[in-house]
Amino acid sequence: MTTPSKTNPAAQVASSVSIGQAGAAGKRPADARGHAMSFTEAIRSVFANYATFRGRAPRSEFWWFALFTLLGNFVLGIFDAILVGPAMGLAPFSGEGYQPLGSIFSLAIFIPSLAVSVRRLHDTGRSGWWFLVNLVPLIGWLVFLYFAVQPSDAANRHGPSPSTGAVVR
Repeated sequence: MTTPSKTNPAAQVASSVSIGQAGAAGKRPADARGHAMSFTEAIRSVFANYATFRGRAPRSEFWWFALFTLLGNFVLGIFDAILVGPAMGLAPFSGEGYQPLGSIFSLAIFIPSLAVSVRRLHDTGRSGWWFLVNLVPLIGWLVFLYFAVQPSDAANRHGPSPSTGAVVR
């Protein structure tokens, strides 16, 4: 195993170039398929743009936040069933429907979820008003799901593509 040292200047140069390129802008480099955010980057980005309905959201940001929402609701549902239900005189997992923690969480992420969904639609070249397709019974959510899985458009009226960041090769 070779490590950069004083005796291997080529390794030192290669190591400093790759670190400098990746960390110069303070962002993760984009991969060949576009900008790939990590789970924590996506959550931070969504909450940093809490009520921003302009701009674009890459697929990774949208789907990581969807996973965060699913996991948050699941975990808080368990806490509600184990802790809150019995405190209210209900049997654990009784399904009586008293879920204050899950309700607070849902209220807290409602606006960010709406905003990231609209920005995701913008990324595919659609108006944010297409989010209302979810109101169509039975098939509306399928249409929105189809829109959400589409790849990013090139630069469009909503701004440059999120995947046009500096690609480190």
